[in-house]
Amino acid sequence: MSVSEWNKACHRISKSIINMYKLFLLLLPIIYVFTGCDNKTSDNKQTYQQKVEKSAANNDKKISKPENDVKIWMPYSQTLDKAIKSGLLWLARHQNPDGSWGARSFQNQCKNTRCSGVGDKQFDIGLTGLGLLAFTRQGYTIHSRDVYGGINFGEVVSKSAHYLINNQLSDGTFGGVKEGKFMYNQAVATYALADLYSLTCNAPHGVIFKEPVERAVKYLLENQNPNKGWRYQPKDGQNDSSVTGWVMLALDAVKHADILIPPEVFIDIKSFYDDVTNPASGQVGYTRLGGNSLQGYEDTRGWVVQPTPTAIGIMVRILIDLKTSDPLIKLGVEQLSASLPAWDTSKTGVIDYAYWFFGSCCLNQYDGPSGPMNKAWQEKVKKALLPNQRTDKDGCSAGSWDAIDRWSSEGSRVYSTAINISTVQVYYYFGIENSGK
Repeated sequence: MSVSEWNKACHRISKSIINMYKLFLLLLPIIYVFTGCDNKTSDNKQTYQQKVEKSAANNDKKISKPENDVKIWMPYSQTLDKAIKSGLLWLARHQNPDGSWGARSFQNQCKNTRCSGVGDKQFDIGLTGLGLLAFTRQGYTIHSRDVYGGINFGEVVSKSAHYLINNQLSDGTFGGVKEGKFMYNQAVATYALADLYSLTCNAPHGVIFKEPVERAVKYLLENQNPNKGWRYQPKDGQNDSSVTGWVMLALDAVKHADILIPPEVFIDIKSFYDDVTNPASGQVGYTRLGGNSLQGYEDTRGWVVQPTPTAIGIMVRILIDLKTSDPLIKLGVEQLSASLPAWDTSKTGVIDYAYWFFGSCCLNQYDGPSGPMNKAWQEKVKKALLPNQRTDKDGCSAGSWDAIDRWSSEGSRVYSTAINISTVQVYYYFGIENSGK
């Protein structure tokens, strides 16, 4: 055999091996379903809902987070569980056939009556990530077998995860770089897949999420502004506390999946928040010191602007430093305590779902779950959200929240419902990571 023939034969063999490996990866989830080898992950993922129901049946007093996450024991709440499940059912009913959620296309899934509250379709990738997060933060994975209202939640997770993976390009972006507020989509979608991977990374079928998550994280890291954070476009020299906060949540999720992030990434993130934090008050600005996060049509003279950047800044500092003793954190918490969640439609801007979500995350980290600040905040969250969730008498919108806050005009009813589910879930699932010192 000549050298040329030998090289051709080796090329054919290697190509065949690669094709067989790709086929194996595609078939791996099916193999584990039919062989029952996914029991370990099924236990981890399904633990939440099954433990909740078992806890209720046995009048148990406590419920834990999924095994693969930081364990926190919290009193079981049938009221919260019902609200979460109802919200997840609304999302499941309004998921597009391809697995995505859309700011406008969700209405195509409505039955009998059409749900109101459309948004901007530029955020469809981010909304798909936010919808997926509502399920993964509850512990559901692609192999969950829980069925509610005739819908298998595991299938909902599988469809949305594969939608994101199928739309990911080789550079790690989901659908490529787009004009507008692209980096929001990239950060939230990365967070969602990373959260799902953190639940499945110790199971054989988790391998299908490893490379997509690594690609997405690599893209975020490569497009961080030098010594700073992120904003709407990749490495555009601009930074804002909101987009950077979502990126931080994604990076925090991947560390639970044993994906290493260089320490300098977090040093640079803190450097940005240091630049926009008032050392005297602890107030965090949006893009600059003292700056507010306003949309073009908003006016601070007629709007209540909640301290959302401050909540994000507190959360980021605790997640990075793993402690709460920083004086800037204590100052910021005082600002949050002066503006607790309230369902007040008489003043525009009081209802701010993003503020309630990040406030819940940061205060849970600060002194939760049993600390006085976190308990006071959580009580206000429940009083604001639970009575205002749509019920069965509202028809197709049952389980959702109206798109009436500052950001819902962009994110739609999908956003308002998904982020409020995540806010309620903080009570159970945003595990304490700091030492309290």
